[in-house]
Amino acid sequence: MTAFNARHDTLFTLGFLNTAAGVFEDFDRLAHLIANHLADQDRNPEKARKFSELIKAGQPDLSGGLRYVSSPRHAAYVQHDSFRAELEKLRRKMAWPALTPGYFDRLRSTAGDTVP
Repeated sequence: MTAFNARHDTLFTLGFLNTAAGVFEDFDRLAHLIANHLADQDRNPEKARKFSELIKAGQPDLSGGLRYVSSPRHAAYVQHDSFRAELEKLRRKMAWPALTPGYFDRLRSTAGDTVP
């Protein structure tokens, strides 16, 4: 996945992909994986190393069997269902918590709240 860099454990890209479906929830899922990996780097170095090895092992096929045009414009295209399935597979393999509706609610402020 292009979000993770095989050579640099703290270099990430978020949003460098395109699908035929809405991607904003997928960006949340990617950010969640990145956050879990960063937490592991701090709290569980062995687990972080395991994840880094998975990233170095290669890029999964996210085409879903589709053949995209070979052009710079289409370089970041992925098939939505394949992409989501790979994110879920990776999350489960690493035993990270699922990103469920309401997961970040405690971090939100309500209209009218003031920032200290």
